[in-house]
Amino acid sequence: MTHEEYKAAANHWIEKDAASQKMPAAQLWTAIENYIQANNTCALATGSGSFIRCTPIEYAWHDGAFWMFSEGGQKFVGLEENKSVCLAIYDRYDGFGRLKGLQVSGKAEIVEPFSPEYVHAAEWKKIPVDALKKLPFTMNLIKITPTEIEFLNSDFKEDGYDSRQHYDCGEEEGRGCGDPDCSGQRRGGEQCAVVSGKYGADLCHHSGLRNMSSKVFLECYSD
Repeated sequence: MTHEEYKAAANHWIEKDAASQKMPAAQLWTAIENYIQANNTCALATGSGSFIRCTPIEYAWHDGAFWMFSEGGQKFVGLEENKSVCLAIYDRYDGFGRLKGLQVSGKAEIVEPFSPEYVHAAEWKKIPVDALKKLPFTMNLIKITPTEIEFLNSDFKEDGYDSRQHYDCGEEEGRGCGDPDCSGQRRGGEQCAVVSGKYGADLCHHSGLRNMSSKVFLECYSD
């Protein structure tokens, strides 16, 4: 392939997505979280320079991030120098009309062992902290915060949307209704809007704030 052919192939979906029928951000976020929570294993890609690694790994999803406990492995070679990662969650292929898979780009960080954040993640997984402390090695905790997500779901076509949807998480993060600090209220006291639909349970708009403007974010953010 020539450089032009590689470039055309790389831009194929970017050009198609520009003219696609978009799903409302809050509704898309509901579908994304519902799919993430319906699974527990991903393929995590890490790398630096010419080194690259793709690791099947179990995850937990809460507080707007993926959390992965790991004894170690070659993925840490890439994580030391490059915190940009990508992970994929997907169904077994069962026909072109039943596609479902998620690609997540994000930033990784290694959580300090036995810090409050580390303990919270262990408790979420129901892992006794005392047991972790007794291990002859340090159990590492990788936290991945999404920056952008691409969701391929054939079911979206049933509601008039393109099967491929892009969600830009942006730099600012809202809080979902699952967060104990989220009151579900706007700053002015107005009830925060709630979305419900076939792709997931009722969801407060706080979880969709990553895709909103700074002005809307400041108006809606619950503190």
